[in-house]
Amino acid sequence: MMRRLLVTATTAGSLIGLYFAYAALLRPVVEVPLAPPRPAAGVDAEPPRPLENVRIAQEHLSHQKWAASAKYHLRSQQAFVYTNDLQPEGREGRVRLRPFALAWVEVHPDTQTEQVFTVVSESALVKFAGSYEVSNPDPGRVVFAALDGPAQVAGPNGLLIDGRNFFFSESSANLWSDHAVKFAYAGSLGSADGIEIDLIPQQGPPRKDRPHIFGASAVRLRRNVNMQLQLKQGREPLTLTVRAGGFVYDLIARQAVYTTNVQASRMTGPEQYDWIDCDQLTVEFAGGDAPGTGASSATAEYQQLDQRLEFRRLHAESLPPSDPQRKRKPVLLVSHAHQLEVTAEELVYDGEQRWLSLRAADGVKIRQQQGLNQLKAPQVVLQLAEGGRLAGAWCRGPGWLVHRVERSADVVFAADWRQELRYQPDPVSGLDMWELGDSATFRQPAEGTALGGDYIRLWATGPTSSPGSAPSNDAAPNSAALSGSTQVLDPKFVGGLQPRRMEAVGNVVLVSPRLEARCQRLEGWIEPEDAAPTPNSGEVVRPVSGLANHSATSPSNQQPAAEPFQAHAEYIGVRLRKRGQSTPELAEVWTEGRVVLRQPQPAGQPPRTITGTRVHLQNGGSNEQVVQIAGQPAQLRDAGFYLEAQQAIQLDRAENRVWTDSPGALQLLLKEDLRGTPLPKPQPLDVTWKERMAFDGTAATFTGQVTARFGDSQMTCQQLRVVLSEPVSFTDLQRTSGAVQVRSVHCRDDVQFQNFTYDRQQIIEVQRAQVWELYLDRATGLAQAQGPGEMRMWRRGQAPRAGLGPQQSAKANRPVELEPADWEYTFVKFNGRMEGNLERRYANFYERVEIVHGPVPTAQAAINRDALPRGGGWMRCDELQVMQLPAADRSRGYIQVVGQGNVDLEGREFFAKADQVVYDEAKGAYTLRGFGRTARLWHEKQPGRTSPTELQGMVYNPETRELRAVVVGGEGSSR
Repeated sequence: MMRRLLVTATTAGSLIGLYFAYAALLRPVVEVPLAPPRPAAGVDAEPPRPLENVRIAQEHLSHQKWAASAKYHLRSQQAFVYTNDLQPEGREGRVRLRPFALAWVEVHPDTQTEQVFTVVSESALVKFAGSYEVSNPDPGRVVFAALDGPAQVAGPNGLLIDGRNFFFSESSANLWSDHAVKFAYAGSLGSADGIEIDLIPQQGPPRKDRPHIFGASAVRLRRNVNMQLQLKQGREPLTLTVRAGGFVYDLIARQAVYTTNVQASRMTGPEQYDWIDCDQLTVEFAGGDAPGTGASSATAEYQQLDQRLEFRRLHAESLPPSDPQRKRKPVLLVSHAHQLEVTAEELVYDGEQRWLSLRAADGVKIRQQQGLNQLKAPQVVLQLAEGGRLAGAWCRGPGWLVHRVERSADVVFAADWRQELRYQPDPVSGLDMWELGDSATFRQPAEGTALGGDYIRLWATGPTSSPGSAPSNDAAPNSAALSGSTQVLDPKFVGGLQPRRMEAVGNVVLVSPRLEARCQRLEGWIEPEDAAPTPNSGEVVRPVSGLANHSATSPSNQQPAAEPFQAHAEYIGVRLRKRGQSTPELAEVWTEGRVVLRQPQPAGQPPRTITGTRVHLQNGGSNEQVVQIAGQPAQLRDAGFYLEAQQAIQLDRAENRVWTDSPGALQLLLKEDLRGTPLPKPQPLDVTWKERMAFDGTAATFTGQVTARFGDSQMTCQQLRVVLSEPVSFTDLQRTSGAVQVRSVHCRDDVQFQNFTYDRQQIIEVQRAQVWELYLDRATGLAQAQGPGEMRMWRRGQAPRAGLGPQQSAKANRPVELEPADWEYTFVKFNGRMEGNLERRYANFYERVEIVHGPVPTAQAAINRDALPRGGGWMRCDELQVMQLPAADRSRGYIQVVGQGNVDLEGREFFAKADQVVYDEAKGAYTLRGFGRTARLWHEKQPGRTSPTELQGMVYNPETRELRAVVVGGEGSSR
């Protein structure tokens, strides 16, 4: 990682410029000692040289052999000057020293060791405030100085400056050189074309013994700045190269600025580098001493240099080009070792607050591994912790993030947002939290999943606990400049994310192979495989798609994968279970608020649908799912199946059972009617109830004011049980038609039945019944009822009929004409039981049975026994059998009624008593029999004359008034 690249580079460069130019040039040169008195006239001997001067020259100017034996040795308190020629120039107070050598000696206050700076040049020119004359030993302060020709400055810790023609001017408050300068310090090297120091005038009146200069305000390297800095990264050496068009260090603001084509780089391996390119690089420092360096003092000798500078802030920027047609050059950060490339218009790093900001109008671009990982946003802010570890990130403005697999370049995940992306550790959960704001999406193409919403929040285990993801604690703060941005896209960082929780709010859309959801709020939890299972959830969790999934575990019974469920709700909560590196599997789902769940089916089939206000699904693996649906109403719809409840529905797929303890409705599509007749197309059986319902796929039990409707039939009771010939499976993915067959129906408690029969949209028959209990078996045709009960039937008549059967006129070879307004009414009342067979078309009634039959004007009219109509009849008996027999010339066949045991028979013009009465609709006649006693008949042989007839057996036709005697067991002669 590019440690110390930005901050330390500029810090070192700034200090080199400051201390080289100021400490090694300014004070030694301008404090040239006063000229010594010349020898007296006529004395040729040279004055003795001070021993201390000689020692300093021999020890610190050994590279200038002439210095120790120089003709002139000059000294002030700290400065030792050596020259062989000291001549005034003109009358303006100038004096030239040729050659020129100077040693500036400082004693370290702590170690009491000497620190010596040396300056040498071909010559030095010094101008004093007053005139310089041999007779005037006090020419005043130095107001101008120049080092002519090649000049060199040397000092402690490898200090070396090579240049030429250095100048100092008190009036312009400058120290400068227009020529190339090279410098070295502590193993670091540098060069530039031209150097300039802006000086600070001293306050108060000028002093005679020193220039009227307090210190320096700025150091400037004018052109072609090159620095090779030897730094440290922790305990390891670091060589950093800096190139720039110019460099300025502002001592007052403690600010260093590299300008024009700035590049700072370091080698990380063979032909591998880390570097930063920008138009301008600004570094700000905070001083360890009081900020008195910017103002002069009348009492202070010189400006006190702040030697404890601490990095504060770095600013790299791209400047608008002078030519509007030219493209703006971006700030570029590159790391070959980490395959990282960052482009921006501005980079700011705050060392005190430890945050790094990248900004660009067209978006900051961060690319890693040759574009496998990319991030783009108008502004990226990274918050760093101790040691440079990433503590938070903030991407402001619309942006996106992509992470790809290195070998295949397949996208692992991608995210985009309109407003912001935030990353920070969550102090509550201890997890890392990612937040995406305003129209955000998060996609995992390989998994086929995507999440979108106005606001997305993701909790995951991430880099804060990952070893090796951050620099060491002893790394300098400047190492964070690229370490944070590298961590954001490091594969160990993003590729190692292990999501644990997610939340999305506002216009949420979730797409996955198993679930497609839309809601206003979504929450999800991903549990590791070692997490304890929640109640009612199995330890083995496998994929589930709503109500449909694999119904068997053997390979031969495996079914094709179901279409994903479509979920719409105000709120959706999802709990997932992750086993190793496998795809997380659904364990539990909660939904609230206008819930609609759909699972598409093959073409032409309606989707499986769940609707309600709340739905809770628990997945125990394979087909072990329990679904709870609450709502007003709660609804469950499948192929040929619809269930509705006013409060709640519960479904257990493992038991293939659905139930509710609230009022509701159930609809099943039937292939055949209740008599077993195939239907042209499936018809619905609708059942409603007021208390509860339970359905195991084969048998459905309904309780409380039950109403069942099928076609034109309706039945009500207090308890109903319907058994199907084939089960409805809540796990079968291959069900298509959904239509089923009813095997049996069992009704109890106040059973009422009503049926309408139509012929070409005209009602031809109405049936009503009321019994205590009713059982129908469609497979065998068995029909049973428990009385007391009543049955009524209206059939549209064909002609006037006599007695208990529908009559017709006896006109041979002529069809019977319908009389639309003429209905035949039949009423049966019994107190015992009823047994019959739908297939064989008969019914037997027991215990005090009564039957009334006759014509009525409407399908709602009834017959009073005391006012029988013409052709009407009444019969009472112990047992009654009604049979519908086929006839070749009758579309509906004909009816035969048999009454047995204490039979009483009445008609409008006759009445009878017998042990058995048989009415044959085909013949329109009654057969009366007595067993052990005679049958008796009272009828009108002639109008107005009634006479009794007693026979063992007889046949009577009320229409023709024909009476014939028969032998019990056969017919006899007529009488």
